[in-house]
Amino acid sequence: VLDHNTFSVMMLAILIMTAAVGPILALIYKSNVPSKQHKHRSIRSIQPNSEFRILTCFHSTSNVSSVINLLEISNPTKQSPMFVFAVHLVELSGHASAMLIVHDTCSNIRKTSKITAKNQKHSSPSDQIVAAFEKLETESEESSLFVEALTVVSSYASMHEDICNLADDKSADLIIIPFHKQSTIDGGMDNGNPSFRGINKNLLENASCSVAIFVDRGLTDSSNIKNEDGHGCCRCAMLFISGSDDREALAYAWRMASNPNPKPNIRLTVVRFIVSKDAAVHSDLPPNNPNNNDHDHDEDEEKNILEVIEENEKEKQLDDQYIESFVLNTRNQPSIKLIHELHGK
Repeated sequence: VLDHNTFSVMMLAILIMTAAVGPILALIYKSNVPSKQHKHRSIRSIQPNSEFRILTCFHSTSNVSSVINLLEISNPTKQSPMFVFAVHLVELSGHASAMLIVHDTCSNIRKTSKITAKNQKHSSPSDQIVAAFEKLETESEESSLFVEALTVVSSYASMHEDICNLADDKSADLIIIPFHKQSTIDGGMDNGNPSFRGINKNLLENASCSVAIFVDRGLTDSSNIKNEDGHGCCRCAMLFISGSDDREALAYAWRMASNPNPKPNIRLTVVRFIVSKDAAVHSDLPPNNPNNNDHDHDEDEEKNILEVIEENEKEKQLDDQYIESFVLNTRNQPSIKLIHELHGK
């Protein structure tokens, strides 16, 4: 039998241990730190004639048709097939547990015709997304595009972790996530969802593969655009400024236009913006502060400027090498054009 003092001490110890468990676990286990076994994956790292794995995310059905149009012109072939993981993101409500739902492919193929034939108002958003992607798979060239549909039910605060983990599990080379704002009827953008913006920001900071923010401006169905021969035609423009992100974007555009017999025909124009050396150096210089007489501070600033200039020079060399490789490998493709624009003369 415990006396009053002993019982009080035991209860106090239990309360202290319970309160300490959460912060200690948070310090020890950092789920947002990428595992060392997952190397950074990118489109540029994909070997020729190897599979291209894309994880596409949706908060609703509004972006589905535009993303499908993008995937259709992403050049899936038997030699370099595309594996698409279509993920419907659902906010966790109440006290329910987070879930990952993998939709049965065979079952969904049988349901596709029923969903499209019925009024879609009576089907859930997940069912509509699954049906749309199953239709994409069945209408694609045999053995060129494969689809797996999933639903992630999670809180917005930790949703980026689930997406990152899923991308690692599926060895995705690219994550496509919708922009947090939607187009309005008058051509502008709405105020957006701050929770979606937070997810995108966390993905960019923590994903171990490339991340593309998809801004849906109503991507036109490529089958409705015809060239002079009457065949389907899609005109793409890629704006290249500098840096790793632009090289990755060029790799995606390059893949789109690399098929000699695509359906539809892809016409790619790459515009490279080149900043003159004087303008580049001037942009790196900090504003002059006449009241600052701190000699040590000036030395630190000068060191930082030299580091920035050196880093920019390295990036420019990498840009030049990649552009040179792009030009060399596409020199016999008249549908691909490179334009140089010099600024800051």
